[in-house]
Amino acid sequence: MDDGAGGALLAAMLCVLASGTPQAAVVAPAVFLVSNRFGWALGAGGLPSFYVTALQTAAVIGLTMFLADAHVLTGGEAASVAAANMVLLLPILSLVSLSEDAISGFRAMAAGRLISVGMFLGAMVGGVALVGFLLRDADVDARNTAFRALPLALSLVTSAIGALGNAIFMGGPPRLLPWAAGAGVLAGLVNGVLHQELGQPSPMAALGAAAVLGAAAGAVAPSLHIPSRSLVVPGIAGALLPGPDVYRSLLQYGLHVPGAGGYAVLAFVTTAAIGVGTVLGSQLGGAAQRRWAPAS
Repeated sequence: MDDGAGGALLAAMLCVLASGTPQAAVVAPAVFLVSNRFGWALGAGGLPSFYVTALQTAAVIGLTMFLADAHVLTGGEAASVAAANMVLLLPILSLVSLSEDAISGFRAMAAGRLISVGMFLGAMVGGVALVGFLLRDADVDARNTAFRALPLALSLVTSAIGALGNAIFMGGPPRLLPWAAGAGVLAGLVNGVLHQELGQPSPMAALGAAAVLGAAAGAVAPSLHIPSRSLVVPGIAGALLPGPDVYRSLLQYGLHVPGAGGYAVLAFVTTAAIGVGTVLGSQLGGAAQRRWAPAS
């Protein structure tokens, strides 16, 4: 499998996590592949990344709304497909690294990442603005921002497969794949228990899940002779990304609906919490590994 196949697999699982139907989960990878190739072509032509991101965002929204208008997808399915693919455009690793750098004292690097992330998000907002007229004419279900949470057991399956897709997308070796899937299950389990069973808000659930994931990765990665981030990133991608909130914020911005800023803040805070939890967990996991590792 190549990185395109891994990204397509991740798109399908993110779509399911965003209340997508089986049909939507089949369409989401196709939209990803079109968007991915479109972005590659624009970048190969020398277009700056800011404009590439804006046009990719516009393409995702435009294509999903076209499929809804053509009755290939229902409005709700189009919303799930768009949510999944917009999450894949986000600079998630940079957002998480921003928190890590700020906490670890690398303030200059954190400031640079903040500027980069701000420009990236601005490009996505600009892309939504380009096709905002399509959103206003869309089916009411496509403009509905209510996403239902999956049952915990099913969410663990999608988290595992999504983490697997991310590992493939990032070019991970075959021996990493089962560990990446396990990272997705662990993150999804902790996040699901905290959020669905214990009623914790999304940022707190994500922070707790990221901390447990970071601790587990920090403890086992040295024994596997791989960087802990090789386990952390797939786990985050498979289980913790705030996809529905990203979709809500950009959708409501395009529709000029009050409250878009609130969802954007929630998505940002949740992502920042993932970074905070990852740093905390990595510190704890590294300390545990040093404490109990057999002497060489």
